[in-house]
Amino acid sequence: MVLISCSTKEFKLAKSDCRSIWKEKIPAHYVEEEYDKPMTREVTTRKCDGKLYGSKKYYRCEKTVDTEYYFVPAVRIVDRNESLRDKEIAACVQNTCIQKYGNAKCKP
Repeated sequence: MVLISCSTKEFKLAKSDCRSIWKEKIPAHYVEEEYDKPMTREVTTRKCDGKLYGSKKYYRCEKTVDTEYYFVPAVRIVDRNESLRDKEIAACVQNTCIQKYGNAKCKP
């Protein structure tokens, strides 16, 4: 499998430079955050039907497996500054490309 990138090497360089600048200006601010983690489990149930034949009752049972969805409390680490930093990096890349190449994609 071959991965092809649509970005030019100039664009990648601008992004790398801007990322370095903005990681210093807006450093990561990691905090613990509580959330409800989605989980699944397989639940086996039996369903039985009774039929009367003469004076005797016969049962037919089926076993079914269902997927049950539930949530458990969990903690994850998040960077509170990530979205702001990503916006600044995107704006920096766009401005750099426009200044150097006259377009937002750094195409020479």
